[in-house]
Amino acid sequence: MKFFTAPLLSATLMAIPTWAAPTSDTTTAVQVFPDIWVQYDLDIPINANSSSAGLERRQDVKICQAIATAAACVTIGNSLYKLAGSMSKTIKDASNLKSCGTFSATTYGISYRYQANGKNCDTTAEQATIAGAIEHHLQTVNNGVICNTECLDLTHGGTWDGYLLIGPANNFDSSVYCGPSLSFNTCTNGGKNDYKPT
Repeated sequence: MKFFTAPLLSATLMAIPTWAAPTSDTTTAVQVFPDIWVQYDLDIPINANSSSAGLERRQDVKICQAIATAAACVTIGNSLYKLAGSMSKTIKDASNLKSCGTFSATTYGISYRYQANGKNCDTTAEQATIAGAIEHHLQTVNNGVICNTECLDLTHGGTWDGYLLIGPANNFDSSVYCGPSLSFNTCTNGGKNDYKPT
C-alpha cells in the first residue's frame, strides 16, 4: 500500500444532497488531495481469477486505496447499510439523469461528494451493487470506522467513472480533489450480493 500526504481542511455540508454544474478537471498550482483514494471496478467479480465479463448490471466492484493522515474518527455502526444506501441512491439517481454534476450531502456523521465522468456519466450498475461496493469497503477495508477523507473511484466497464469523496463530517473538505489524476494502486472487489440491509 502506498501512502500519500494531504493536508486536512474543514467544511460544512447540508444534509440534503446539493447539485453543482459540471466542472472541467483541470490542474491548478495548489491542489488539495484526499487522505485516501479508492477505486471500485464494478466489472470484476470478487472471487474470480479473471475479469472476462461484459457490461452487466450484477457485477462486483474493484476497490483501490492509499492512506495519508488520520483525523477524528466516526464509527459507522448500525448506520452502515443506511449510509451505503443513501450514497448509492445519490449515485444511481445522478446516473439515471445522465448528470455529470456534483452532488453533496451529510448523513450519519459522514459527508460525501459525488461526480461522474464518462460519455453520459451513467452506468448500467444497479443501485444495490453500488451500495454493496460501498458497504463492502466501509465494513471490510475501514472496519466500520472512517477516520480520513477518502476518494473512491467506482467503475463498471465502459466509459463511466464515478468519484465519491467521503469523510467525517466534522472535518470534511469538499474542495479536496477526487478524480482521474489520482493514482489508485491497492485494490479489492465488492458489490454484487454484498448489500444486505437489515
